[in-house]
Amino acid sequence: MTAQVLIADDEAQLREAFCEKLELKGITALAAADGVEALELLNAHDSITLLVTDIRMPRMDGYDLVEQALALRPALKVMMMSGYSTDPERSASLRARGIKTVFKPMALGSMADMVLQMLRA
Repeated sequence: MTAQVLIADDEAQLREAFCEKLELKGITALAAADGVEALELLNAHDSITLLVTDIRMPRMDGYDLVEQALALRPALKVMMMSGYSTDPERSASLRARGIKTVFKPMALGSMADMVLQMLRA
């Protein structure tokens, strides 16, 4: 599979473990600590086809990241994650566009399986 997945999460341990789990499944994963870094990686790597982002991050939250990422690449697939309650209005707007939000904590294997499903869709 030539697709790359971009993981944006400010929790270093989770971000690194998730990337490792994806790599074990044969998926190339790039990691970003926040939305600003994620946008830089998105601009630098044309092969990124899926963005998996936490909602609450410093410098730029996941909502703003998704809006800017989709403005750059309208066909980008997106999955959002949160360990907290989400902004109902912003979440509804993204759901209407087919963007899924999953809630942490979630087993890494389950998250990786969801990524595989999204890449195949």
